[in-house]
Amino acid sequence: MSSTTVADHGGTGPLARLQGAPNFRSLCGYRAADGRSVRRGVLFRSDALSDLSAADLERLRALDIRLVCDLRSTRERMARPNRWPAGPAPALLTTSDGGGPAAVKAAAWRARLGEADFDAATARRWLRDAYLAMPAVYAGLLAALFARLADGRAPNVLVHCAAGKDRTGFVCAMLLLALGVPWETVLDDYLLSGRRQPAEALARKLWCAGQGVPPLDARACAALRAIAGVEAEYLTAACECAARRFGSVARYLEAACGLDPARCERLRTRLLTG
Repeated sequence: MSSTTVADHGGTGPLARLQGAPNFRSLCGYRAADGRSVRRGVLFRSDALSDLSAADLERLRALDIRLVCDLRSTRERMARPNRWPAGPAPALLTTSDGGGPAAVKAAAWRARLGEADFDAATARRWLRDAYLAMPAVYAGLLAALFARLADGRAPNVLVHCAAGKDRTGFVCAMLLLALGVPWETVLDDYLLSGRRQPAEALARKLWCAGQGVPPLDARACAALRAIAGVEAEYLTAACECAARRFGSVARYLEAACGLDPARCERLRTRLLTG
């Protein structure tokens, strides 16, 4: 299955399009191996919500999201706080690991781009190494997310980070795999971030978000484009790492993330339909 098999419609049509968060989209409609599909309007993923317009906020209000899983560090959240519709704020689920590996955070990108030997190939290796760390880094958060979604009334949930491609990409991939969505579809959804927010545009956006940032030479520009990109090998590497350690991704989800068979069945009952 090629990356074009996942339709780029945001899952809920025009309602889900947010001008200030180009990587915002729904995960609804993806078909699991048992023939059921992810329910409409229950799972969303995004980049940061700090630049939402008034129209975006109205669209977001209509989605009735009650749980936000913000994978950014405290520093990132303070620097670019989310905008949210007026009214009761959703419950917030965050990480306690400093926002994940350094390679997924723009501040770390800016620091490394000043190194004379930090080229595109080095940037790709750095980001791939970050993905290899993700199964261990996000096991606790996934356990908490699975518990919230499987036990009790499952709220509509949004998972996001800064760019919505790396941290969010891994966590949403694990969530879809837990629901029984085939790997090819999961990978296609991951790669969709590269079409929603191409590397060139994301690199320019995140670099210019720094204060007093200097212009970049050709070497640094190529490295920044590389690390702002979305590559199948990154997510594949993370899954292979989990499988090597636990025997399979399914076993990783059970042993490291608390998704035992009973909880997995409750999760699927609540989030799948058909």
